[in-house]
Amino acid sequence: MRLILASPFVPHSGATHGGAIYLFTLASALARHCELHLVSFATSSERSAELQLPDGLAGVALVPRAERFESAPLRRVAGTLSNAARWVGTGLPLLVLKFRSRAMRAALSAAVRDSRPDAVLLEMALMAQYAEDLGNTATVLTDHEAATPTPARLLPFGLGRARDRAAWERYVRTAYAVPTAVQALNEDDAAALSARLGRPVEVRRPIVPIPTRVAQPARAGERLLFLGDWSHHPNPEAAEFLVRKVLPLVRARVPSARLVLAGPRATPAVEALGMAAGVEFVGFVPALDELMGSVRALVAPLLSGDGSRIKVLTALAHGVPVVGNARALRGIDAAPPAVRRGEDPGALAEACV
Repeated sequence: MRLILASPFVPHSGATHGGAIYLFTLASALARHCELHLVSFATSSERSAELQLPDGLAGVALVPRAERFESAPLRRVAGTLSNAARWVGTGLPLLVLKFRSRAMRAALSAAVRDSRPDAVLLEMALMAQYAEDLGNTATVLTDHEAATPTPARLLPFGLGRARDRAAWERYVRTAYAVPTAVQALNEDDAAALSARLGRPVEVRRPIVPIPTRVAQPARAGERLLFLGDWSHHPNPEAAEFLVRKVLPLVRARVPSARLVLAGPRATPAVEALGMAAGVEFVGFVPALDELMGSVRALVAPLLSGDGSRIKVLTALAHGVPVVGNARALRGIDAAPPAVRRGEDPGALAEACV
């Protein structure tokens, strides 16, 4: 069997966010059983680095994509104005426009022409826009967030969010009708998407690497962990909720309890949370085994976003128990003591204690 995996980010072993870790694990497994070609967007830093891609790939095409933080200030302003004009003119969601690329179309067309695949795997909502360019080739779209990404904001004070949300609805109705098949990451998301789209939606569960060294949480002291890429809006939102609402209740019962905040691309507001009583901000920690081995539990009370949480699966794979709410534990059926559930601050604090 020949497959093309089309991704909005590079799946590699040193990835710092859950989606890329998932796709690296998936691609590594697929490459052992079929001829797998990777076509992926990549930032300039990724293209210049020696990334550890999945072993056994039959071909790799990395399509340039500019990250905002990699651009000069004047180029950022120009890019913002260009995106604003396209946003108004096309009616497409802003995030979809940021990943709308002639170079990606050309790379996918070349990969299809050269490898003659049995199917193209389009990963995430952003890549659904390319299904219509692939002719008669079978396409499988896997949605990672139940088609509910956080609406973008071009203007201050939340202006533009309602317009972008409406643009997402139009995009999902039209772009999701094109692929041969649609998948979600868990049964709840699949059912919601199926009802929304009026077509069957299958389930492809996420997978994560299984570490060779298992954590010993009972030896870690009273340390809790929140882990995430801080550029993803639900993560700073959840961290602030933890610091302001949950941790004080935990420390009232366990005064020595501490909350570790870890992950890349933190904003000054996230770093400032590290000044609160009982909070330790550590930023990006490359040695995930060491980080997981230093905490008693992962805490994940997410307030927005859908999909399956790779951070939860990663913690469980390391042998670290998880405290979370229903949104964070979507698709997870583990029982205590592996997982403890709570919705409000009091119940989450009790579970932490």
